[in-house]
Amino acid sequence: MGKRKYIKVPKLLSYTNVSSKCNKTTRLKVANCSVPALVPYYKLSKFLDDINIGTLHSVSELCQDASDDKPDGLFRDIKEFVPRLAQF
Repeated sequence: MGKRKYIKVPKLLSYTNVSSKCNKTTRLKVANCSVPALVPYYKLSKFLDDINIGTLHSVSELCQDASDDKPDGLFRDIKEFVPRLAQF
């Protein structure tokens, strides 16, 4: 989900419009408990930036014998990646 959509979604999921003369919104409630709001985007982006994804290698390293058709992209070494997955 992109930044713009993520910013709009919490407002749509957590609040409802009240029909009155003023356009007001109120928190949604389920079983007399307010629906929790999602994490604001600026806090979420800081958290995502801090995640260590390991060392990235270029795909063109694997295709040194190819003449002109070198692909673009990056990959992670499986020896580093599998232990990280096992932690989760």
